[in-house]
Amino acid sequence: MTRRPQPQRLLEPGCGRTNTAWLPPVADVQCRYVGERVGTKLRWGLAVDAEELETLTAFGEACEATVVTAAP
Repeated sequence: MTRRPQPQRLLEPGCGRTNTAWLPPVADVQCRYVGERVGTKLRWGLAVDAEELETLTAFGEACEATVVTAAP
């Protein structure tokens, strides 16, 4: 599998997305989604910017029952 390069405009800060734009609109699945997002970031060693960290931290505190797994 090869990674396709992302258009530069998507990599620039402030590309029109807020730090919660990536959350699903249905509240019932947000904790699961955040857990899967964190697991994916841990598994692949992906970076987290300050705004995303703030959002993930808030959900981490609110979603105590969510278990995050990251397979090597």
